[in-house]
Amino acid sequence: FPMRQSITCAFISHYVWFSSYYSIWGDASVKVFCISDLHGEWDLYLKAIEVMEAIANDEGWHCYCLGDVVDRGEEGYKILCNILFDPRFTLLRGNHEELFLDTLEHFSEWDEDQKRFLLKELQEHPNDAMSWAFPLYAVNGGTPTFMAWLRNPRAIQGLRKKLRELPLRASYNQYDMCHSGCSIEEWDSSTPAPAN
Repeated sequence: FPMRQSITCAFISHYVWFSSYYSIWGDASVKVFCISDLHGEWDLYLKAIEVMEAIANDEGWHCYCLGDVVDRGEEGYKILCNILFDPRFTLLRGNHEELFLDTLEHFSEWDEDQKRFLLKELQEHPNDAMSWAFPLYAVNGGTPTFMAWLRNPRAIQGLRKKLRELPLRASYNQYDMCHSGCSIEEWDSSTPAPAN
């Protein structure tokens, strides 16, 4: 990234805070940050907010979250609920949001007997039940997110629609952002997040 002054971008990736903060975007009235791959780590999410608020001081801030807030950690659904309704965040769809959406859509197609059977199995053996019901999602750490959703499916009204509408990419000034794994075809056919 070319360096500019006055806007700070902090990167969180796979649970690691890089010790340097890069000033790359230039509007003195707001600090702009990027984070990625929170993967259900509530403490990391709170630390990110704490650091952004400290760096922004009283100037205000906006954060582009480049996907993968759900799965693996225990609080992915809670982070998703918070970020979706916090106007300081723009959430892009990562592969784990995509997997969660696919799982919800597949589950919605099941008949009531299948759902009851799965719910009973999930209470007794959650990891085993997820492994046979949604093997790809289970192996990618989706069990905690799916279980949290089952406990509170109405926390986000229209969740599947909101997940489907998450942008794959965003642009800020001359910078383009996306979660890794976004193909050129997906990039070209997608609409960027609205500018903030």
